Amino acid sequence: MHIGISGPIHLPSINIDFDGDRKKWPAGMGGSPVNHEINALLAAGHQVSVFSLSKDLSGSQTFEWHQPNLSIYMGPYRRRARYRCADFF
Repeated sequence: MHIGISGPIHLPSINIDFDGDRKKWPAGMGGSPVNHEINALLAAGHQVSVFSLSKDLSGSQTFEWHQPNLSIYMGPYRRRARYRCADFF
């Protein structure tokens, strides 16, 4: 089953098969319950797509990560509150 999740994540807490340096990746906005859910779904063999925001990205920067059972899409979290309504907070 392919499952899509939208919410705050903490990227270093997600089980990702990657041997390179993840220190340059955006950390995300937190979200321990979401991280546990993602890791449990991956362990159960599901395909998961995650959509989230990060304060580490700005302007038109985006972050994407793809592996066979996990796709992560992150965009910038707007710093000014009045502009966040365009992203539905």
